[in-house]
Amino acid sequence: MFSRVSTLGLYGLRGYTVDAETDISRGIPEFKVVGMCGTGAQETAKRVRTAMLNQGYDFPPGRVIVNLAPADVRKDGGKFDLPIAIGILAAMGIISAESIKDTAFLGEMSLDGCLREVRGALPMALCANKNGIKRIVIPKHNMCEIVPSGINAVGVKSLREAVLYLKNGSRVITKPIENLKQKVNENDREYDFSDIFGQSELKRAVEVAVSGCHNILLMGCRGSGKTMISKCIPGILPKMSEEEIIETASVYSAAGMPSDGCFSGIRPFRAVHAGITPASLMGGGRFAVPGEISLAHNGVLFMDELTEVQIPVIEALRQPLEEHFAVISKYGSTEKFPADFLFVGAANPCKCGNLFEGGGKCTCNKMQIKSKLMRISNPILDRIDIHIPVKSVRYAEMKKSDCECSADIKKRVERTRQIQFERYSGQKNKLNGRIDRRQIEKYCRPDKKAKRLLSAAVDELGFSIRGYEKVLRLARTIADMDCRADITEYDIAEALQYRWFDRPEVADYGRVS
Repeated sequence: MFSRVSTLGLYGLRGYTVDAETDISRGIPEFKVVGMCGTGAQETAKRVRTAMLNQGYDFPPGRVIVNLAPADVRKDGGKFDLPIAIGILAAMGIISAESIKDTAFLGEMSLDGCLREVRGALPMALCANKNGIKRIVIPKHNMCEIVPSGINAVGVKSLREAVLYLKNGSRVITKPIENLKQKVNENDREYDFSDIFGQSELKRAVEVAVSGCHNILLMGCRGSGKTMISKCIPGILPKMSEEEIIETASVYSAAGMPSDGCFSGIRPFRAVHAGITPASLMGGGRFAVPGEISLAHNGVLFMDELTEVQIPVIEALRQPLEEHFAVISKYGSTEKFPADFLFVGAANPCKCGNLFEGGGKCTCNKMQIKSKLMRISNPILDRIDIHIPVKSVRYAEMKKSDCECSADIKKRVERTRQIQFERYSGQKNKLNGRIDRRQIEKYCRPDKKAKRLLSAAVDELGFSIRGYEKVLRLARTIADMDCRADITEYDIAEALQYRWFDRPEVADYGRVS
């Protein structure tokens, strides 16, 4: 007796189809799962046999061999429990071959036959849809991430419910799932720009960064508002498009984290601590799980106390900040994780933090300042569009009534981004902070006065090609914020103001490359 059931595997964010081939024959009782299986898949045999018996089904008395094909791809985890059990029941004749046609099964079973939630259900379901599989039967707990994507899925609680569905069609003992999309009240956010006193220049820089998706680094003394204004950024970010929602939800699903919140359209905000390791930041591990940079995809990655982070962690950001993806190699396979995020860094410039305060407030010597600043290398700073000093707030500026709220800033950000979407319509890169060299040459043409100013600045400050292009991108965003088609010398001047660490007086502290 033989049966073949479709199921799915996952490596990183890539789903792939798997055939669970089951053969039942006479002989000494044996139940074996083969096909390059990891520990989790090898343990499936014990779980499936016990679960079937506890659900009231007889287990075949002879030899049961299950092959998870293709055999040259590593498979692991408990998600193959349900398809293997369905395959055995189909081989026994309890389920007809017609009922499992064009259907994929996913689900880990507990010993009593109930189904547990599986990691990566959404990317695997997308893979099934792409490969012509018409429906997918999954644990009910995974329905919250599948239904909003529009994929034909059936959620079941147990093996018996799956069998009832296959025998009777729509007669499944499940309750309808409602309110899958989270309703988020924008007014309930903990942080708002109206709560930040003064810092008008800093707020302007942050608005420029968000409007064009430009990476930003804030350096200043303690209590100057670096962390708080960074946490206000989600309140001025536009909502995600449908394509971005599916991409982001797939990352969270593959990481085993709740992904249903992504369908509200709110962009992710990932705040990582100074003690994070390169593996946690980049992703990887036995199952190639996405790291923090991928969890921040289409959103914000905030690294506070950047000068306290290990240097290898900071240097690991080189490729993601440039290419907007991370590459993970494991078991002879190379996977790309998406990592297109707005990077926001905050740090103290020296031990006392008062380097930019003036008036002799800084008590650090040159070597102490150098030991801080040199942790952020030139190649990393080159990949950050905006780096500016943050000074403490004066008493006269502490008037909340003069502070603009996040909702007003968000409207301007949305208007500026709409201008960019219309300009780059039909092109891959649709934001100024992401455009390539050809787009820069076509769309970022400064006028004569702006060219002279930029030429003088490049010669004096010694910009790299990357730094030169970032100034043009920033100037393009500043012009878009004022709804101007041309880039003027004022746009270039403001963009140069945001390249603080390219100045000779700052470079003298000895940053390394």
